[in-house]
Amino acid sequence: MDKELEKNVIKSFNNVRLDVSKIIAELETIKSKQDEILKKVSRKVKIKPKKVKKTKKKVIKAVKKIASVSVHKKKRKTFVAQRGGKLFHEKNCPFAQNIKPKNKIIFKSRAKALNEGYKPCKCVK
Repeated sequence: MDKELEKNVIKSFNNVRLDVSKIIAELETIKSKQDEILKKVSRKVKIKPKKVKKTKKKVIKAVKKIASVSVHKKKRKTFVAQRGGKLFHEKNCPFAQNIKPKNKIIFKSRAKALNEGYKPCKCVK
């Protein structure tokens, strides 16, 4: 029983590590796009040398706002399991839709479902 729990914890940490590496990669691409936009803007806008720093800061702030909005708009998947069951499903899975509301458990992330001891259904990617 302890080994099974340990395996679930290890899987959860591995999933978190993968998620963090994906987020870092996305941030790096956003940073490179931000740099490209700054170069294009600075080429097209003729600014006196004294005002370059202030306008660059404003452009950076605007781009960061746009980048943060696009990053935060990503939808989170919710997962569903049945009390006393062994598997968890995506919300739109046909098996999940057959679970009665009083027996339904909702997880906000895959890691939470794994930590509770549930195994992923084939619908879970």
